[in-house]
Amino acid sequence: MPADRQALMTEVSKAADWLMKLSVDGGKSVTTAHYEELRKMTDTPAIRGVPRMAAMLEDLGVWIRAYSSSQSSGDLAMMMDKVLDCFYSSRAVKTYLQGKFNDLPALEEIFGTDRSDRKEEPLAGMEAVELGIESRRLGADRMLDTSTLVDLATGQFMTETLTRTATPTQPSTRKVSRQGKLLVEAGLLAPGFSPRRLTVKAAKEVPLERADIDRIVGYARPTVEAAHKEYRTFRSNFFAPEKMPVLLAPKGFYAEDEKVYLVDKAGNLLTIVEAAGSEHLRDRLLHALANALAVFGNLAPSDGQIVLVVGGLVGTDASGAPFRYAGS
Repeated sequence: MPADRQALMTEVSKAADWLMKLSVDGGKSVTTAHYEELRKMTDTPAIRGVPRMAAMLEDLGVWIRAYSSSQSSGDLAMMMDKVLDCFYSSRAVKTYLQGKFNDLPALEEIFGTDRSDRKEEPLAGMEAVELGIESRRLGADRMLDTSTLVDLATGQFMTETLTRTATPTQPSTRKVSRQGKLLVEAGLLAPGFSPRRLTVKAAKEVPLERADIDRIVGYARPTVEAAHKEYRTFRSNFFAPEKMPVLLAPKGFYAEDEKVYLVDKAGNLLTIVEAAGSEHLRDRLLHALANALAVFGNLAPSDGQIVLVVGGLVGTDASGAPFRYAGS
């Protein structure tokens, strides 16, 4: 956050007033001139110091230009949704600067790590298991690995990120996932929505035991309805991200055409999106899920429904030995 809090307060107040005026007639009088006004606001150092707010205002600018050109009701509706998003964000920033807003997860979403009064929680002696891992490229020679872990004592989800070099002569596509249990001897846990960001300072890995699997399964939601209810509560916070990590206990899986569904003990279905559009992916996914006692993934909205994006699974093999697969 910029050191000059008063400058930020001034710019955010101007933005909030501007957004309010924009909405007086439902946005119908918006023209390209409003886009130029918005661009000038977004370019101020104070607003640029709040990355989420700057990004939201830039997104609003896209829809202002779209509606100015098309005058369509669809573009108008999308533009006004963005106006509302920006207004709520500006109000939250203003209230925080006044010392009246202390929703730590929301502040983490708005400011990220750039907040002078941000505090991380020290950790020691935590037992965690990596549930999923994802790698994506950052330019020509770097990769970003993001692993999701679960705290075995609380069921809390955390993410750990690692940036590494990956060149044509070292074509690494992902880090090696942890096959065992992680004993975090020292670490820091950031505030925020689930999954919270974890910085591991010192840790060691020990073999995974059946008791660890049982603890993970104990945190799995027993029904699709329970997962949906938790998701609605999660999303009731205006600043919450669209994706929510979850563990689900499946009774089985059902395939139809290229799609795969998780079936809970009540017989309800939840769409698994990875398999859509490919029989090969469907068969691979069904094979991987065969012995799963708990499936880890993210609930997310898609085409008017909530779907599960699978990130990993835990279970036991034919001999009863524990296994864990961290998908990418």
